[in-house]
Amino acid sequence: MIPHRLKIIFLITVLVSACTPSNHHSFVKRSDEVYKSMIAVLEKVEHTQDFYLLESLKPLYVEIAELLILSLKQEERHPHLFNLEIIEAPHAEKLKEELARVYAIEGGRSAVELAARDGLIVLQKSPYQSKKKLRSF
Repeated sequence: MIPHRLKIIFLITVLVSACTPSNHHSFVKRSDEVYKSMIAVLEKVEHTQDFYLLESLKPLYVEIAELLILSLKQEERHPHLFNLEIIEAPHAEKLKEELARVYAIEGGRSAVELAARDGLIVLQKSPYQSKKKLRSF
């Protein structure tokens, strides 16, 4: 069973990367760039001694949260564009795998959640924090 906070982290990944090509191509492109940066950090984490590296994920989680909020604003403004084919950022699945791998290291869950905390706070303060999209996962 996947812990609730990891589900939220995956939800951020899915929502930001699941954008329509005509209106959200730039969101997908930018989120994928952030995912690659996150993956590069996570790949270096092999042991608990490497958890200090996760500190560099904090601004990346904030950026992902901000991208998600911008994406939701766009959906609100142009709902007709959200019936189009969904595309996923190319590195979204690899990011999920790396997050799950680091979670499996003793203490990894807490370390990743600490790194993601600021991004989650940004989401909680947004007008979208109570939207079904953020609660339904």
